[in-house]
Amino acid sequence: MRQKIPLHNVIISSDINVSDGGIDASVNTQDSHASILLRGNSYYQVKTGKSFKPWQEAQISKELFGKKPVAQENLGTAVLNCLETGATYVMVTMGHDLTTQQITQAKKLLANFFEKCGFAKANIEVFGITQIISQLVIHPSLCLDLNGLGDLMFQSTSSWQRNSDMTADIALGDSQEEFLFDLERNLNDEAIQHIRVVGEPGIGKTRLVLEAVLKNPKFSSDAIYIRQASDFQSSSLFNELLKQGRQYSVLLVIDECDDADRITIWRALKGRESIKLLTIDHGPEASSGSGMETLRVPLLEDDQIEEILKTYITGASHLPNWAKWCGGSARVAHAIGQNLKENPEDILKPPGSVPVWDRFISGYSAHAYDDPGRIVLRHIALFEKFGARIPVKNEADFIAKLVEQTDPSITRAKFDSVIEYYRKKRILQGDRTLRIVPAALRIHLWRDWWDNYGNSADVNSILKEMPITLYRWFIRSFAYAHSSESARDSVKQLLNPQTGILARDEFIISDAGSAFINVLAEADPKAVLTLLKAKVLNWSDEVLIGLGNARQNLAKALEKIAVWGDCYRQALKILAKLTLGENTTHSNNAQGSFLDLFRTNAPTQATFSMRMELAKELLFSNSPFERSLGLAASSRLLSREGSYRIVGIEFQGLRSEIMFWTAKEWSELTEPWTQMLSHLLVSRLKYDENWNIKVDEVLISAIEQMARTNVLHDQLISIIKELSKIPRNYTAITNLLLNRLRYPSATEPPEFTATLKNISEELVGTTFLERLRRYVLVDIWDDDYPSEDDNLDRTENIAAIRSNLANEAAQNTQEFLLALPYLFSCDSTRVEQFGFGVATALIDAQLDEEILEWTFNAPDETNYKFLCGYLRGIYNGDKVRWENLSEKLLQQRRRWIVGAVVCSGMTEKILFLTLDLYTSEVIDSQYLYPFCIARANGEVNTEFVHKVLTAILKRREPGFYETVIAIAESALCKLSQPIENEEALALELLTDQSAMSSRLSTMGEYYWDRLANRFIKQFPKSNLGFLNSLINSSTIYTGFGLAAAFPKVASTLCATSPSEAWRLISDELLGDRKDLILNWLGDLGSHARPCDPAILSFQSSDIFTWIDQDPMARSSLIVEAIYPTFEKGPAGELTKTFLEKYGHIEYVESCLISRFYSGSWTGSRSQHLTGMRDRARKWLKEAESSVVQDWLTLYIDGLNTQIEKALIGEEREF
Repeated sequence: MRQKIPLHNVIISSDINVSDGGIDASVNTQDSHASILLRGNSYYQVKTGKSFKPWQEAQISKELFGKKPVAQENLGTAVLNCLETGATYVMVTMGHDLTTQQITQAKKLLANFFEKCGFAKANIEVFGITQIISQLVIHPSLCLDLNGLGDLMFQSTSSWQRNSDMTADIALGDSQEEFLFDLERNLNDEAIQHIRVVGEPGIGKTRLVLEAVLKNPKFSSDAIYIRQASDFQSSSLFNELLKQGRQYSVLLVIDECDDADRITIWRALKGRESIKLLTIDHGPEASSGSGMETLRVPLLEDDQIEEILKTYITGASHLPNWAKWCGGSARVAHAIGQNLKENPEDILKPPGSVPVWDRFISGYSAHAYDDPGRIVLRHIALFEKFGARIPVKNEADFIAKLVEQTDPSITRAKFDSVIEYYRKKRILQGDRTLRIVPAALRIHLWRDWWDNYGNSADVNSILKEMPITLYRWFIRSFAYAHSSESARDSVKQLLNPQTGILARDEFIISDAGSAFINVLAEADPKAVLTLLKAKVLNWSDEVLIGLGNARQNLAKALEKIAVWGDCYRQALKILAKLTLGENTTHSNNAQGSFLDLFRTNAPTQATFSMRMELAKELLFSNSPFERSLGLAASSRLLSREGSYRIVGIEFQGLRSEIMFWTAKEWSELTEPWTQMLSHLLVSRLKYDENWNIKVDEVLISAIEQMARTNVLHDQLISIIKELSKIPRNYTAITNLLLNRLRYPSATEPPEFTATLKNISEELVGTTFLERLRRYVLVDIWDDDYPSEDDNLDRTENIAAIRSNLANEAAQNTQEFLLALPYLFSCDSTRVEQFGFGVATALIDAQLDEEILEWTFNAPDETNYKFLCGYLRGIYNGDKVRWENLSEKLLQQRRRWIVGAVVCSGMTEKILFLTLDLYTSEVIDSQYLYPFCIARANGEVNTEFVHKVLTAILKRREPGFYETVIAIAESALCKLSQPIENEEALALELLTDQSAMSSRLSTMGEYYWDRLANRFIKQFPKSNLGFLNSLINSSTIYTGFGLAAAFPKVASTLCATSPSEAWRLISDELLGDRKDLILNWLGDLGSHARPCDPAILSFQSSDIFTWIDQDPMARSSLIVEAIYPTFEKGPAGELTKTFLEKYGHIEYVESCLISRFYSGSWTGSRSQHLTGMRDRARKWLKEAESSVVQDWLTLYIDGLNTQIEKALIGEEREF
């Protein structure tokens, strides 16, 4: 490094066992050096030990020729090459301090031998140990190794890399690779003498520096590693490096070098070119200057932490849990990984070779802050976070008092100085709210607090005196109480059913109390279970029904407790009680958690048999509520469907991963399944029909899933046969069989499949009614959606069967008439198709009278689908016959019959009859909806549609508007020459109070929008009248301003005649609807669907003229509609002019600021506000008006305050 010889010109083999031809090294340099390195090409023969004496002829002969005669051909190949090329042969002896005479004698002997070999003018040098030492002293690192001192406080690279904390594998991500690249570049940069490496504690700063040093031999040979700056400051090595005349070549790597040490060391060594300085500390580093470069080591990403953990443990699913404990620290990852492998009962135990936690707190040496620092950190560790600065400083005040009670010598001033010290060390991180990092260090310190002070701790008093804002951050750490004896004792006191603070019902059902119990379930599950058993099982139904958030917290606690096999049964009994009165529907509510604990892969150590026994107990309970839970639990127990759960419950407190029960043999599953199926069948004999319906659903679902496996086939067949005898199970069983036969499992035995096929064929039957039931009366969706694996096109096959059945009905009217009761009572979608097929197959009206008679005698709850299909088939072939039949049917004045008629077809006569039924209030407007289709098909003229619309508007029954606007959209404003009264009718519909005072459906709004835009185009002279009517009809904001169509149409109307429109709008601004109008004028839309406010539809001159008539009052109105922007363009110009004209009015100034705060956003509030501030600064830079500048300055100041508040809040979120 110091001699600046290119490395490719230096050849030294590290393999001492390879034949070297008599030469150990060669150097080629064209420069002169004040060293043993000679100009030109030199070959070095190095001899170690004292036995070799180069001044003796026999020794030289043996070295050059061995036992062979003196001759050129007996020289080593490398020696011969050296002599032939004219290079210098250098003999180096390490075992003797050669005298001048001995060196002369050795050169003479070498020259004589070389001359005998034909090289009379050979270049020869001989060096002894003195000459070597004179060169090594300028390489201190090599001196340490050669003298066996490389393992002292100053370490050579070889010693440094053997340190226990340096031997672990290194995980490099993209950011670490980039850091290494930058570090190597700076090491090679002669303009950079001092490299400052900073980064979080424990993230591998020293290990990365070592990696960079090892990559380059010229660095590794010159490097000296010093563990801490204080050792170097007081060393003789420092003094030696400073002496004049010394030309040491060294790379000093100084760890734990804070700002004060760095400054003095750098000041002393700066300018000594042969000395490279690399200092390491936590930072932050604000200093810079000539010859110095600061590099920040990036935190390890979770992926890299997981890679480290993988070197110790297997299984990727739980790696993220441990990675989050490490906080990007490689040091912690290695410690946790080693404990998970070798010491899983205590994952925070420091490795024997590396005091990992002390390294965070003290570094490599003692410090004045160590003792008070540990005390302070232990107390801080009681809380996940704490407020350290105004406005949340009261939390630090409380902790400082706790510390002073422990050690009165730690005053508040000392407390604050300790806090600042560890902030600089990056152990405490945050702005106003601080936390200890990494998480594992905090938990270690939390346990330390309990081990040192816990025996005398009074948690009750601490909770009473604690600021409420600290409460949540205090209780969550009790999950680790199981790892500390004193903490466990304290938890037992808290949970004592008679005397503990958690013994009071009102505290248990509070949000805070139930959250505490949820945490303590990890610390002492049995104690929590005892408490909840004494409490919950004795609560009344009223208390259970009235539970709020506490129900979810208690359910989570019981879910954690149920993990343990000996707690499972009792935990679920309590959890079952908690489901009473639950009104939430999310999957992980109390009932969802309860049921999930019966799954085959449930997160519990309880065996599958234990789960089955509990389900059975509930299934036969005397309580209907418990029976229903037992049935649901049985269903979950029998389920073979894939399921998922949120990872986390297997990690509780400081415990390593909890291993759940898994079946090792099929019998561990099949025996409980067999018993559960039998229990369900027995339960069908004990209770009522409603119960049996539910049980059958569970059994059929279980059969469908279990049939995919290779077990229990005989029992499944028996249950299928039993259930198929019950008519109400027909559809479900048919679907089950069709599905299993279509998609058989590879593990199903042939006899099982054959039996299923036989049962399926029996269910189809042979008689007309049996086949009608299978293919018409029930909905089997698989009939219409064939599988790609099917050999036949099932759709065509089933369609042909249905067609044949319709033809058969037409030919065998007796069978058909017997089927009418089933057809008229069936809601299947196939029934309407079948009715159409029958009517098509019949060549005359031979069955019309029978069907009419049956229709007249049918009850009111009759389904209209068959009749509708039959009529539609007639309408398709004979409209006169259809009209005659429909007229007779409508005379019955029954709603279901009217529905069948109007959905089957339409003629003008039937329309009049239907309209008469509507005006007589026999039917509602929804029965007139088919007019839309009829109008679209040209079957109804526009004049008649007008009559229908007028009739609906006159009657106005609830919900009428959705129908009337749909019919109107299908007919109005479509003719090039509108008919009489169409304009008035359309306007009346568009501005109807029902549209303006309530929110329309999506389709209703769609129809309104289409009709409104056609109206504007067809009747442009009525635009102002439309706008006026629209405004006058709107009574609430939801009708006019919030629906997407209404404000757009209003803005379109205003844009056609802005001045005239403004006169209308401005008049309304002085009336009762001003709030409605202002909301519309200033509506910005939403974050997902932003829009320009309607105020931009008008001319600014008109707006300002109107305001100037009464500036104080009217500017205070319009400010609420101003577009919050100063961007160039109409919107920004309007805002700028408005502010310049009326900004001096106090209310306007503050209200405009509020206006700029309006709107919605995604992401954090601080980011949103920061974006607002960035835009405001841009506007301030562009603003020329002093009024705008002053206002923007005030606005930005307010944003600064709001951003600070937002950041404080976000920092304190969980």
